[in-house]
Amino acid sequence: MLVLCALALLASVRPASAQQVLEVEAERTITVDVPADGLTLFRTEGAKLLKVRHLQRELAAEADPDKSEVTIQPLKTSGVTALFLVTETLTIPVNVRIEKGRGARTIVLRTPAPPPAPAPKRKAQDPHAPAQEQVRSIKDIVIAAAGQAVDESVYEVSHAGKALPPVDSLQVFHQLTVTSARGLSGRRYVITNPTDRTIVLDERKLRTPDALAVAVEEVELPPGGATVAVVVHSSGE
Repeated sequence: MLVLCALALLASVRPASAQQVLEVEAERTITVDVPADGLTLFRTEGAKLLKVRHLQRELAAEADPDKSEVTIQPLKTSGVTALFLVTETLTIPVNVRIEKGRGARTIVLRTPAPPPAPAPKRKAQDPHAPAQEQVRSIKDIVIAAAGQAVDESVYEVSHAGKALPPVDSLQVFHQLTVTSARGLSGRRYVITNPTDRTIVLDERKLRTPDALAVAVEEVELPPGGATVAVVVHSSGE
């Protein structure tokens, strides 16, 4: 207790004489000589000192993480003891050789600087994915084109009335096209099953290379059944 009290009292007094500067490398033990009589100051440069570990029966130590410093006082007059300085980047093992009347009073350990903080990861975006506003516009025009009545004050309607080549034995009839002010067009198709068997429509066969979206009310058509499909394009296509 008396030694620790004396250490706390003297910690504010900087060791007065020789200074030793050492470069620190990962997985490397530093060996230093310190005088048996009095205090020795260790300071880390490059990375902040977080804490210190030592054998309390051989050294008294007082750390000041704010200054990246630790002051030690040997509790024996000779020999070697271990000191571990824990920094932001690594733990520095130090062999402390206690000598009578010799050794550095200030030891500066230059440590590798901590790596820069990684940049926050940004969610990768599909360059082909439409923006959220366009997604809403596509949904709106699908609903408009698939409905029984189209609000012609909002959309331009053109009636097609054209039969197209069959798809999977299903008859395809282009009924009308709805165009929005946002530059999108929704083409409504009526698809019927003239066969005597149930057919499951592969909606991918309605998608042309320039199509933005395809929506089908029912993909499974019984004999004589019918459904509505909407294919969305840019209105200029």
